[in-house]
Amino acid sequence: MSNVDATIARIPRMTPREMSDLLGKADTYLTRKPGDREGVRLRAALLAALDAMPPAIGRIVTGRLAWEPHSPHITRFRAYDGDRKVGVITKHATHTGIRKGVYSVDILSQRVATAIHRVEEARAIGETAYGKLTH
Repeated sequence: MSNVDATIARIPRMTPREMSDLLGKADTYLTRKPGDREGVRLRAALLAALDAMPPAIGRIVTGRLAWEPHSPHITRFRAYDGDRKVGVITKHATHTGIRKGVYSVDILSQRVATAIHRVEEARAIGETAYGKLTH
């Protein structure tokens, strides 16, 4: 069993924060080694586990979409139209004095924006994109 196999086997016992932290590390690794088979496999397993989690309580409604609330320890915030997941905001890094745009938005599996500074801005961009993509 490889290290990746062992890590994937541990995912069901991880907290959302642990999964998010590991996803960030996998993304960083894949930035340096794009297409690495083991890295891609680990990332896919983490995304599947995070997406399979029940929706968070206390969603923020921005119009047609209801977004999971922001948490400093989670890197993905899903968007729902009713009960259907239709998008996600992803936090790629932490804010620093010079690094401001750390979020991206995907709606209906399409990347619609990157380098967004604030979660509220990302939600608004996602809402607008969803309206355009569904009309």
